[in-house]
Amino acid sequence: MGLCSLETTARSKCHAAFKHKRNPRKVRWTKAFRKAAGKEMTIDSTFEFEKRRNVPVRYDRELMTTTVKAMKRISEIRAKRERVFYKNRMSGNKEREKAENIREIQKNIELIGAPSDKIKFFNKFLRYSITYRIIGRFDLFFHWMLHLP
Repeated sequence: MGLCSLETTARSKCHAAFKHKRNPRKVRWTKAFRKAAGKEMTIDSTFEFEKRRNVPVRYDRELMTTTVKAMKRISEIRAKRERVFYKNRMSGNKEREKAENIREIQKNIELIGAPSDKIKFFNKFLRYSITYRIIGRFDLFFHWMLHLP
């Protein structure tokens, strides 16, 4: 590589995708895809601190200590915001999954057998598991599971 080359080192996976002229916004494992699809935060004030500043600054010990403290605090703030972003993004999944499960059951209702035996066994299983969990005797629970009535 020459001195004026713009190419930087990358994983072979990335390099191969680049050589094949793949669009990064359409390749699912790229950061560009995740940001374009709304899976990661794109707009946040904490990103401003990460920008590269090409202005030389004279070394100052106090400035360095405050900068390091600020970096730790900013990373905490960003982590909290990313958790909130993820939680908001995943908020509708439970309802969607429940509706999907109901649709699946209605579609394949004939696969569900006689419910009375299954319900009895399930209730007994819950009762035993809760009882043994409360008293802390998991060995008895596993013994019961091995010798099912």
